[in-house]
Amino acid sequence: NYRERFIFSDGTISFPDVIVVGDTYAFEKALREFPEVRVELIENPYFVDLEKARANVNVQTRIDECLYVSDGLEAFRIGTERFAMSNFTDTDLIEAIIPILHKVDSRLKKITIRPHPSDAEGTFSKILQKQSGKVHLDFFEDLVTQLSSYRVILGHQSMALVIAMKLGLRAISIFPGDKPFSQLPFKDIEEFRVNINK
Repeated sequence: NYRERFIFSDGTISFPDVIVVGDTYAFEKALREFPEVRVELIENPYFVDLEKARANVNVQTRIDECLYVSDGLEAFRIGTERFAMSNFTDTDLIEAIIPILHKVDSRLKKITIRPHPSDAEGTFSKILQKQSGKVHLDFFEDLVTQLSSYRVILGHQSMALVIAMKLGLRAISIFPGDKPFSQLPFKDIEEFRVNINK
């Protein structure tokens, strides 16, 4: 729907003189979507800052534990457009991945959840109780430092997966077996299917 964003309610179309993007995937897409507009690719200053921040981080990597970055799927209830499209939650994905965590990496035994800002308090209380010892929460504020503490980063379609990839970490997008794969356009983000029992 990129072109539609430049169409006004009266049908008038007003494209910008130039579209500036910060990665090659967006650059290629913009070229396809807007052949009549000049498109420029620049170095993404956010990713540059991330790499600088990572260079200043000194943490011990957790070998047997991975980080799951929540997408805030629990915040979307039945009846909302997004829930109707997905019909699963972060908890569902975590529940499904725990028994087969060894297939992701034979050394992994535990999952740390980084809640999404939209996740209400108690969102993961049931899975924490059910999977006591295998799953816990970590509200660490600095994302770069937290990501750098793990070898493997799991999630659904969180931007944190892109950041993890840019930091040189192994980033994996988890999807139920009957759903389309991730819309994150980065080839270095792995994709992993799980079966969700509803």
